[in-house]
Amino acid sequence: MDTGLLSALKSLEVAPPSRTPLSADVASSSSPATPFSSPTASGFLPLPLPTTCPPPDLPTTEYGTPTSPITVLVDSVELLRTCVDDVSQYRVLAVAVEGGADSDGEDIGSLQMHGEFGCTIWVVEVRKLGARVFQEKDDKGQSLKVVFEDDSVRKMFFDCRNATHALCKSYNVTVNGVFDLQLLELAHREASTHHRQNHLRSLAATINAHPRVITGLKKIQQHRPAADSRLSTVSDNEGEQRREDARLENAAADVAVLFPLEEQLETGVPQHTEERILEESRKRVRYAQSVGYDPTSRMLVLAPLGW
Repeated sequence: MDTGLLSALKSLEVAPPSRTPLSADVASSSSPATPFSSPTASGFLPLPLPTTCPPPDLPTTEYGTPTSPITVLVDSVELLRTCVDDVSQYRVLAVAVEGGADSDGEDIGSLQMHGEFGCTIWVVEVRKLGARVFQEKDDKGQSLKVVFEDDSVRKMFFDCRNATHALCKSYNVTVNGVFDLQLLELAHREASTHHRQNHLRSLAATINAHPRVITGLKKIQQHRPAADSRLSTVSDNEGEQRREDARLENAAADVAVLFPLEEQLETGVPQHTEERILEESRKRVRYAQSVGYDPTSRMLVLAPLGW
């Protein structure tokens, strides 16, 4: 997670005007979302959640991303099915993975997903639900394993390697259709400087170089089910509650910024760049799923050979 990114998000207060949603068929919430910093039972959003295009009163950034996306913590099978039903409708998904506390490069703590122009960020507690996260099916027979292995659904990561390594090794999920924004950043930098670049940038360094991508993104909002016994257990411990809220907010921020970042980095790159990145992303995934892959290698900071 990138705490620098989260700090930048928190410092922004002015949102651009609302813009017309891309679809007239819009889901809406029956009550306003509660700020993420106030996780009280009275503020829980009821299901169904606004999961598709932003409703008319939800401001968006200039890139079409909702300025206040709702973060849904998925830690039950019921919410997992709702999550699968939502993400399976998108042709483009922004994805991020958070490692477990004792991560050795193959452990996954949570999985974050955000559909293009969607107003819900799903934070799936893989550490709690385990392999069921990828096996559970919705009413249409879709599962996250099916979605992630569907080559026709684009999955946008920022540096896909460790995430796809963990998904393959721990959950037998072979991710297809990957578009790695770290490579787009590299192409954008080379096009801007007219020089070959030897090193890759992290997400935090990229945001620092392109602060405009988070302009208008307000503090991320949250939803947790009122019946969540785990939440009631920690509600008496304010310090633990704040740490949990900060973890979820960080996780959501890592994925919320990916669509605006893509729009920013696309400017000025050659027309053939997209296919070039898709091909190099496929190579990255194959390498990450190979026997000799080392998720801690210092070589991972180097630009790809023959790029």
